[in-house]
Amino acid sequence: MSIRRSHLHGAGATPVRAAVVLPLLLLLLACVVACPLCVRAVDTSSYTEAEQTNTLAFLQSFVTPGSTLADVWTGTDFCTWMHITCEVKSLTLDLKSLRPTAPLALPELANGVDGGSVLLDDIRAGGLGSSLSGTLPASWGRLTRLKFVSLDSNALTGPLPAAWRKLTSLHTLNLTSNALSGTLPAEWSSWREMWSLKIGGNALSGTLPKEWSSWRSMIALELGNNKLTGPLPAEWSSWTKMLILDLGGNNLSGTLPAVWSSWELIHFAILGNNALSGSLPAQWSSWTLLWRLDVGNNALSGTLPAEWSSFTRLVFLILGNNKLTGPLPAAWSSLTGLRKLNLGNNTLSGSLPFEWSSWTGVWTLHLGNNALSGTLPAQWVSLARLDELDLGNNELTGPLPAEWCSLNELKTLNLGNNTLKGSLPSEWSTFKWLWTLNLGNNVLSGSLPAEWSSMRLLGSLDLSSNALTGPLPEKWSGMYVIRQLYLNNNALTGTIPRSMGLLHPSTVDISSNQFVGCVPRQWMESGSITLRADPSMTTGVCAVSQPSDGTSRPAAPSSGPSTTSTSSPSAPSTSGKCEVSGCERCETGEAHVCAQCQWKHILTHTKTCQYDGSGTAAGARAGAVVAAVTCAVLAFSLVMTL
Repeated sequence: MSIRRSHLHGAGATPVRAAVVLPLLLLLLACVVACPLCVRAVDTSSYTEAEQTNTLAFLQSFVTPGSTLADVWTGTDFCTWMHITCEVKSLTLDLKSLRPTAPLALPELANGVDGGSVLLDDIRAGGLGSSLSGTLPASWGRLTRLKFVSLDSNALTGPLPAAWRKLTSLHTLNLTSNALSGTLPAEWSSWREMWSLKIGGNALSGTLPKEWSSWRSMIALELGNNKLTGPLPAEWSSWTKMLILDLGGNNLSGTLPAVWSSWELIHFAILGNNALSGSLPAQWSSWTLLWRLDVGNNALSGTLPAEWSSFTRLVFLILGNNKLTGPLPAAWSSLTGLRKLNLGNNTLSGSLPFEWSSWTGVWTLHLGNNALSGTLPAQWVSLARLDELDLGNNELTGPLPAEWCSLNELKTLNLGNNTLKGSLPSEWSTFKWLWTLNLGNNVLSGSLPAEWSSMRLLGSLDLSSNALTGPLPEKWSGMYVIRQLYLNNNALTGTIPRSMGLLHPSTVDISSNQFVGCVPRQWMESGSITLRADPSMTTGVCAVSQPSDGTSRPAAPSSGPSTTSTSSPSAPSTSGKCEVSGCERCETGEAHVCAQCQWKHILTHTKTCQYDGSGTAAGARAGAVVAAVTCAVLAFSLVMTL
């Protein structure tokens, strides 16, 4: 071992190190020498006297007594000031990183200052929150060199100045997330260079100016989450370079303009949460680069255009909460890039297209609350990445496809309130990640599959109002994270396994079945469980608590045939039948063979758990862990001596 180390760090390593380090040193030296040749220093002497004087006067108006800028903006060479970047013919003011010590406001441009001589073409003062308040200065309309203004995420109020119409060089304006009010100025149509306008998240009202159609370079318009009303201007079809449109969260009305089909480059179109009506334009099929379309939560009607099968790059399609009718287009099978589809809460009819099995990358399908009929397509087994499927509240029939067992990434499956029949597939035990399963209000029959106990992450299970029979499987007590369990209104029989008492659900409804015996003692004594069961399972002899020491004590008097437990939680058990973790239950009785006990319990010589209260935990695995650590330490010591 020592010979090999000397070989690696000896003379043989020197040429290799030199071969790597020497070129790097030469490259660094070349960069240092060349730097003065490629970067031109700009200071105030590079500007005319008028530019220096007017720019200095405007910048000094940002300085108020006690402000942070008062300490760092000294002298007259503003190119040396923090938050200022001087270029050959322009200047950038960037206050995003400013940590104000006093309230800020946007200063007016003084009457004696020539705005045309102010070098600023870029002003950035976003993200200052409540530190920057006040209104938008109308006098800034004289800063005719401005090209870029970002004032988002502040506390600015008041109207949008119509006087800014003189900023004819402006191409980007971001006023998102303020408290601005008033209307959208039609006068801003003079901005011939405008290509990005973002004023979402304010309190703007009024209509969308059709005059803005003069912006022939328009790429992105974001006006979402305001109080805008009126129609969508058909005149905006002149924006043939349009990429992003966000008008969601307003109160816009009227129809979707078919002439917007001229936006052949559009990627995002968000129009959801408005009051739009009419049909979905088939002409929009020209949007072949579309990535996201959201027109949900409106009053749209008509059918789903089969022509939209041209949206081959579509990832998100949100059409839920409208008045759409007709079938699901099989032609949409071409939307192979789709990840989320929401068609819920409409009046769609017809069957589920088996052709949609081509959506092998889809994550979420919301088709609930419609009038869909037919059977569940077994071909959808190919939707291997599906994690949320909602088909509830429809008119679906037929069996539950056993083939769907391959959808092992499912986390939410809602098939409730249909007319599904047949048995519960034991094959679905492969749903290892399933959290919510709703099969309630169908006509399912047969027994509860014991194999479903492998759904260890299942948090909510609804099998209510079916025709299920047989016992509650003992193995279901392994569903450790179950929170809601609804088995009511079936024909289930037998007793509730006492091992189910080890679970800690928040809601259990086992009423209206044919169960006999008592509800597990732990459920009745818990004050955190909403329990609904037939009175015979919670009153009479069942109301007598059966502690683990074999004696009995009367429970608190019942106030009638209540099915909800309100008593306080019981004290920790001190017997071998305590709450355990990682144990194997015997075939009969309540004994356990324990591998490891829960917190504050110790493992007894009979391999049961006993409450200790010291906060220690013991188990059959403890010795193995100590042995493994000891082995690792010895092995490491041996290696280090080589």
